[in-house]
Amino acid sequence: MEADVVQSTLIRSFLSLVTPALLAAALPAQLTKMDELVLAPNDSARSVDVEWPYAWVATFGDGIQHQVDLSVPLQLGYLGNFNPAWGDQWGESIVRTGRLVCGHRFGGLNLWDVAGTPFQLDSVSTAYHFDGLAQLDYQGQDLLFYSEANTTNGQAGLIVYDLGAGQLNPIGQSMAGNALRDGRFLTVTNDGWVYQLDGGAGSTRPLMLNVYDAAVPSNPTFSQQFDMGCAVGSYIGNTDLQLHPAQNILYAACGYDGLRVLDIQNRPNPVLLNTLGAPGVAVKELDWGEGTSYMLVTVRLPNNESRFLILNCANPVNPVMVGNLMGDPGFTIHDIIGLAHATGPIVLVAGSDVNGDAVLQLWM
Repeated sequence: MEADVVQSTLIRSFLSLVTPALLAAALPAQLTKMDELVLAPNDSARSVDVEWPYAWVATFGDGIQHQVDLSVPLQLGYLGNFNPAWGDQWGESIVRTGRLVCGHRFGGLNLWDVAGTPFQLDSVSTAYHFDGLAQLDYQGQDLLFYSEANTTNGQAGLIVYDLGAGQLNPIGQSMAGNALRDGRFLTVTNDGWVYQLDGGAGSTRPLMLNVYDAAVPSNPTFSQQFDMGCAVGSYIGNTDLQLHPAQNILYAACGYDGLRVLDIQNRPNPVLLNTLGAPGVAVKELDWGEGTSYMLVTVRLPNNESRFLILNCANPVNPVMVGNLMGDPGFTIHDIIGLAHATGPIVLVAGSDVNGDAVLQLWM
C-alpha cells in the first residue's frame, strides 16, 4: 500500500502536463522485464555502460568488470570478466571506441582495451573516488574528467586526463583542501564547462553544484559553488547529473531533495528553474533515452525499494512522468541506461536482487 501511495503522489507531481501527443512519442509508457542475468553472488552491480553489442557491468565488492552480450534480441549472454587494479568500484565506468575507463574507491583509475581480449593500457593511483567520470572529444583531444572525493582534509575536486596516447596522462586540475570540495558525479558540456555535484564532505554540508571552466583543459578554473537549496544529509548513495541534449538545461538528482532543473545557458551562473519529487522519495540515477526526448530516473521509496520511471522532457523545464513506476520488489537499482535498438527501445538496469546478488536486467 505504501508503494501505491507514493506512486500516486509521484504521478500527480510529474503528470500535471500530460497530453496524448506526449504519450505517443518514442519510449513506451510501460516497459516489461524480458531477461535477467546474475553476475555474482553476494555482491551488487554498480554501473553499466554499452558499446554495442556488449554491455560492461562493474560489481561493487571487487571492482570486477563483467562482459555481457546483447546481440541476441531480448536475451543477455554472459561472456566473461576481468579484475582491474585498485579494488571496489562505487560508481560508473565508461566504454568508448573499444576502451574502458573505471575509477575505484580506494585510490585508482584504470584504462583497459576491451576491443578484443581485455588488456590493461594504463593504471594510476588517485586519492579517493566515489563517482564522477566524463569523457569528451574536445578540440582534437580525447579527454577524461575525473572527480576526486574529499578524504578528511585532503585535496579534492577535478582532474583532467588526456587519453589520446592510450595512457592516463594528467594535464590539468583544480583542487581544494580543508573539505571545501568533495567531488562526486560530474558532466561536461561540449564547450568545456564542468558541473560537479559536491557531496558535502561526508554529509556535513548540503549537496552543492561545483562549476568549472575547463575550456582550456590544461588549466581548469573553479568558477563557483552553487547552492541548489538542498538540506544537509538529504542524498543517499549515488548522485547524478544529466545534460539536456540541447546543452542548455541541467538535471541534478539530489536524493530526498528531488530532481533539480537548472538553466545553464549562462555557463558560470546556473539558475534553479524547477524541483520535482515526492515526500520520502529519493531521486538517484539519471540517463537519457538514446535518440529520444525521454529521461530515465531511478528512485528509492520510503520502504527502501528501488523503482525507475520515464520522464518526457519535450518541455525541458517541466518534465512529465509517463506511465507507472517499474521494477522488482526487493531490487536495489544502482545504474540505468537507455538504448535505441531495431527491435525497440531497451533499458538495462544494474543492481542487486532480493537475494543480495549482483544482477543485470533487460527491460523493453
